[in-house]
Amino acid sequence: MKKFKSCYIEITNNCNLNCSFCPKTNREKRFMTCDEYKRVIDQIKPFCNYVYLHLMGEPLMHPHLEEILKVSEEEKIKTNITTNGTLLKNKLDALLNASALRKVSISAHSFEANENGKNYEEYLKGIGEFSIKFSDAGKEVVIKF
Repeated sequence: MKKFKSCYIEITNNCNLNCSFCPKTNREKRFMTCDEYKRVIDQIKPFCNYVYLHLMGEPLMHPHLEEILKVSEEEKIKTNITTNGTLLKNKLDALLNASALRKVSISAHSFEANENGKNYEEYLKGIGEFSIKFSDAGKEVVIKF
């Protein structure tokens, strides 16, 4: 059976930023339920090696992110997350403890595309601290500027 390298899953289309480069949508804002996520994983698992939690929303905003990552662990599918990096400090423990999580990609250019009143140096320091802890745990971090 032919396999794709990866599949992208949008667990939410909610985002805490409003980046100028991100296409806008009129879809209703929502979060995928854990049951929906498990059904999607069951359907795509035979066709891909791992999944990315990313697309039109910020996956770290998902109120049940730990449970989503637990489903990935139970289904034995490696998982990657792409994030704008603004919520890494709040989700550090959940991300460190998720055995299915193999990589976190941080889109640092999203911060510059917003005027949210935060200090850019503080933002970069948070990304750096997260990257060290995550890397020390044997997991991969990619930062895109």
